Amino acid sequence: MCEFYKRLKNGFTLIELLIVIVLLGILSGVLYSVVNPETSRNAAKSSIKIVNISKIVDAVETYASLEGEYPETEADLIGSEYVLNWPDGEPSATDTYEYRYDEDSGFYTISTDNTSNSFSGAFRSTDATYLVYSSQPEGLLECPASQLSGDCVGLSGDEFIPPCVSPGGACEESSICCREAPFCSNDACSTCVSAGGDCADGDDCCSSAPYCISDACTTCKPAGHECSDASECCAGVPLCPEGFCVSCLALGQSCSVGGDCCGTNVCTGGTCSIPCASEGALCTQSSDCCSSAPYCISDSCTTCKPVGHECSDASECCSSAPYCVSNVCVGEYNVALHKPIIDSGGTLAWYYGATFVERITDGDRDSSCVTQTNSYYDPGRFLIDLQGEFTINRVIFKYGWDSRFCPVDFRISYSNKTSVQMDDSSDWIIVYTADDQNRVWIEHSFSPLNARYIKAEYPPIGCWGGWGSDYEVEVYGHQL
Repeated sequence: MCEFYKRLKNGFTLIELLIVIVLLGILSGVLYSVVNPETSRNAAKSSIKIVNISKIVDAVETYASLEGEYPETEADLIGSEYVLNWPDGEPSATDTYEYRYDEDSGFYTISTDNTSNSFSGAFRSTDATYLVYSSQPEGLLECPASQLSGDCVGLSGDEFIPPCVSPGGACEESSICCREAPFCSNDACSTCVSAGGDCADGDDCCSSAPYCISDACTTCKPAGHECSDASECCAGVPLCPEGFCVSCLALGQSCSVGGDCCGTNVCTGGTCSIPCASEGALCTQSSDCCSSAPYCISDSCTTCKPVGHECSDASECCSSAPYCVSNVCVGEYNVALHKPIIDSGGTLAWYYGATFVERITDGDRDSSCVTQTNSYYDPGRFLIDLQGEFTINRVIFKYGWDSRFCPVDFRISYSNKTSVQMDDSSDWIIVYTADDQNRVWIEHSFSPLNARYIKAEYPPIGCWGGWGSDYEVEVYGHQL
């Protein structure tokens, strides 16, 4: 009996066994949590992702260092000599690595995720855990699976990056919008900024409000802003002269209609000018007058310049003074005035001498110029050299007989030849002849003709006609 009980005493009681079993269970649970294969696999995957992203970053920086610029596309990077193997498919068939370069900012991003398109736009996602490396700022960020609906937490530091808002989604500021619609305009993420929205330049603005004026998108350009066409300017400043929007055109600027010009100025000949004075209106100078009455004569705008006024061309002169002679408007004028006289070399100036012959064209009708005679064989005659070809239509001749013994003829001829002979009848054409015995004033008009020389003569008549005085010869017309 004693030995039996002794053996029983050396074993384990039921309570002891139960305690041991409980302890073993606790230890087993602790050990399992430490060496959980799923946790180990996830940690391994994250480590591999980080290593692969680090290698890609090294390849990108090497590319930039040697090529002088970052690769623009993932294909450019993969196809370069700086990448031997792209880590797609590692560590699992669903993981991908994606390189993206932002040409505007000059920064790049390398990401990994469970989908191939989760980083379109702003390189953010609400899918399962992913890693993303950004060169601005340099850092590796993670969006854990436990925060799919919350913020992404950076592995280095405590920076929070919320998922981006897709196009059309509600927003309060542009920073939360995805890259494909990066502007918060009218409380929604948009591809551009509408009228009134904030902008940095015109590229930010929508086509409906394409101009960034004072950091806001506008539909048109206000006064004083640069323009290339009037269509860019606002309604209140509808003109674009000299590259700036203005409300009206200043004096001297090109115009198309009078309403374009400032104030009461008008558009004349395609240029803004002061309103002109019409015919008969008061003026101080010719520039005040309209083109229809361009001359300021006696403080009044006129269509032409009357006799005695300065001119540069006959077209400026009135019909009553249609010729511009020595820069003065004249009508019919004495083209023989002060022109040289050539006598016959006979008895024409036998009494007063040759110097007095010049008085016959001096313009004084009352001064006796020469003494003329008429004999059997020596006619009294002289010619006037007009010193140029003129159109003439009237001749005036004043003379008088002191003694007359027989009827005396008088004749006026002309020639338009450049050189003439006094006695060569072929050089001369008669325009007037008379046998009036004692006329002291002859005025004869005829159809206009062109002449260079005028000859007055008393042809021989077979008797001694007598003697008398010549006072003045006037020839009226104008120069060709």
